[in-house]
Amino acid sequence: MTPAQRAELVRRYFETVHRNPAETFDLYASEAVLHYSGRHRLSGDHRGPAGVMKLFERSRQAFGGSQRLVVHEVLAGEDHAVALLTASATLAGREVTWNRVVVFHTAAGRITEQWIVDGDQQLVDDLIGT
Repeated sequence: MTPAQRAELVRRYFETVHRNPAETFDLYASEAVLHYSGRHRLSGDHRGPAGVMKLFERSRQAFGGSQRLVVHEVLAGEDHAVALLTASATLAGREVTWNRVVVFHTAAGRITEQWIVDGDQQLVDDLIGT
């Protein structure tokens, strides 16, 4: 993949994940691993497309369906792409916003590894708990 193709894959991922997260299933390689940073109930390693889909379901529940992601920039190189985002959610009447970075490793047109890193980790840990 060229850097431009890698960046387009990541943009398509974010468009799809907002519309219908289940549609991202085919964007993941069978051996894909998603690493979610933090000490909250969603953190850890999630393996394979089915494991990622389960994480997405748990995330919708944890954030009460209110989490929104706005992509500011997608940067891509020979093996990786990085998305710079603003994340927000409303829980218990409290609206919060934080920065997020998502790093993607890709091969053969699919996501093989992904890292979600929140800029205010303590906020997210407190927000969705253990």
